[in-house]
Amino acid sequence: AMRDKFQQFGPTAIHSVFYFPWTLVAAYRLTKDPSYQAAVISTADGGQASRGSVSDSGMRENAFGFEGKLAKRYLTGQEDYDLPYFAEVALGQLHVNATGSPDRVFNEPFMLGLVMRPLIRWYMISHDERIPVVIKLTLDKIWDSWYDHHGHHFYYNPEPTGERCSVSCQKWTSSKLNNLVSPAYAWYWRLTGEEVERKRGDDLFSHDYDEG
Repeated sequence: AMRDKFQQFGPTAIHSVFYFPWTLVAAYRLTKDPSYQAAVISTADGGQASRGSVSDSGMRENAFGFEGKLAKRYLTGQEDYDLPYFAEVALGQLHVNATGSPDRVFNEPFMLGLVMRPLIRWYMISHDERIPVVIKLTLDKIWDSWYDHHGHHFYYNPEPTGERCSVSCQKWTSSKLNNLVSPAYAWYWRLTGEEVERKRGDDLFSHDYDEG
């Protein structure tokens, strides 16, 4: 359906938050149908959020733009010199919220999981030593301040009502969003062997379907 819509209406046909490039990559690998590859490339170059966003209010859009560029690189084998800039922005978006910087604008912890996902992929390419450090900082902040250890879910937005939050401020999300973040705990444990991160990730993962 994604591919068909791109073919009919062009690369901006689907909002970036509903576009999952790795699904198209999997379809291409399975079928070798070049139309799937073409959809990945065209949306990476000209789709919604293909230029990312430097503000943490656009962290989700930057994450999806980052994912699209990585998917294109995977399929074509061609270097994309925009990727380091997407990574710089993603690192900043995580760091500004994890440290409580006064420059932060917006924070929904499950979206930080979306940001960490392409950063982890980029680390496997770049070995940028800052990435594990900032991800660890973020994971610890989520666990210590933004996760309900009894209800096993996140704050939707940990900020009080005001300039940084207007909807569902300091209210809890569904546990169904846990698995947007739990893979980052698993990755950090696998990278470092820190057992505490495995246990925290297991807690998130094991309660993902508590609410059906």
